[in-house]
Amino acid sequence: MLISKRFHKKNKDTLVIVGMLVHFTAFYLIYLNIPSLSSTTPNDGLSFIGPNPYLALFCTVLLGVGDAIWTNQLMSYLGCAFPYDCVSAFAVYQFWTAITNSGSFGYSTRLELPYQLLILVITAVPAAAGFCLAEWGSSRNFQNF
Repeated sequence: MLISKRFHKKNKDTLVIVGMLVHFTAFYLIYLNIPSLSSTTPNDGLSFIGPNPYLALFCTVLLGVGDAIWTNQLMSYLGCAFPYDCVSAFAVYQFWTAITNSGSFGYSTRLELPYQLLILVITAVPAAAGFCLAEWGSSRNFQNF
């Protein structure tokens, strides 16, 4: 409710940028809170601020909110951009989601946590930029009708 009231007149691209910033905040807090080797080996290593379970739970909330924003805006865009072929559009979206999830599952136990977070940041920026470009292009096309 709070987000919808503030961004009701804004485009989807504004919410995607907000979702990206929420994710970046979570990534930074995870980097500070969780030890670097925790994804590759069981350890009791120290992190920058010391492990804090409440901060870890707050990071999960941030990741959930950011993911909800991204997913809702992507589904909304696909429904508007492909109104007559939305089943195929959603199938392609699910295919690429499954491929990237499989890839991240494969490297999750081989790469240290900072590198995993770096991959997430590096891929989030072009994803948000691509979404914004697609949204701007489709909004211009819809205005011509």
